Amino acid sequence: MGFLNAVGNVGLALSVAQVATASFYIYLEWYAHGKWTGHPGMQEMKKIAENISSSSFSTASTSSDELEFLRSHPSPEGVASSIDKEFRRMEKFVAFAGRGLTSSWSGRRIVVTPSWILFSHRTTFLPICQLLGHLGAVVVGTRCINNQIASLGEDEEQERADPMLGSGVVMATIRIADMDSGACMLSFDLPASELENFRLYLCCPLVYAQGVSLEPSIIQRFLEAFSAVVQENEPIEIPPSMELERCIGCLSNQTSVAIRRSCAGECGSCRCRPMWCEMCVGRWFASRLAQSHVPTSEWVASRVPCPTCRSLFCVRDVISLKRAQY
Repeated sequence: MGFLNAVGNVGLALSVAQVATASFYIYLEWYAHGKWTGHPGMQEMKKIAENISSSSFSTASTSSDELEFLRSHPSPEGVASSIDKEFRRMEKFVAFAGRGLTSSWSGRRIVVTPSWILFSHRTTFLPICQLLGHLGAVVVGTRCINNQIASLGEDEEQERADPMLGSGVVMATIRIADMDSGACMLSFDLPASELENFRLYLCCPLVYAQGVSLEPSIIQRFLEAFSAVVQENEPIEIPPSMELERCIGCLSNQTSVAIRRSCAGECGSCRCRPMWCEMCVGRWFASRLAQSHVPTSEWVASRVPCPTCRSLFCVRDVISLKRAQY
């Protein structure tokens, strides 16, 4: 009996020693005297900093103040500063367990800002810069959760429907890929109803793989109604020589609308220069109302703040731009 106790004590001591050794190794490799230079997340930011300073990105097609900041601070600290600055802003897409992500995603979080796609889970932190390279977001599949066990595929985990999502929720599997190499950088699931909010903060197109389709969502139907009302509004004539920039929301379409008070309601007086396309203003409009839990039946008659000056506006204040004919 004494021999068995001795063996047990030795085994316990060895286990404690292994844990202590592993903890000490992690401390040395990750913390690096409080600088975290060995942490995998810091290593990812170091790679991004190296890509920023490399010549292959000196002619990046996307130009923005944030990209200029990163080019002038090509270091992990500069990348971290950029991420921290945008993460603190209100304008971002966030999904986590209980809000957009299913229960098996416990502890995981997806955050999309104008310049970054951020994934975190426990000790894992993966930042993807939207301003560098040629990214693509692809919806590769859909599935329905009906309070039954369903497989996550790649993670080989099992999940049950989240009560906050309800039953019969259509989930879309999204992959963020490097379009040059074809490598998948990140894969995750979102409710199909969140796709338009997610798309709003992407710098790259969100496309559907061949054979993948979704029924029109509430937001998509609202965008159709939004566009119909905007087309009824009296357009603003602009000089033929006036150059219109790219929409700051999608960076692909040309600016096509301005926000000017045209209704008889209690809207504000927005004086911002035209910076958005019609669809991005519509998506912004829908995302603000969805976050405020406004009934969908009241969306067309509602008001939301301007994305830049915060003046309230309604659908009647969204005016199309029309070039004057001389």
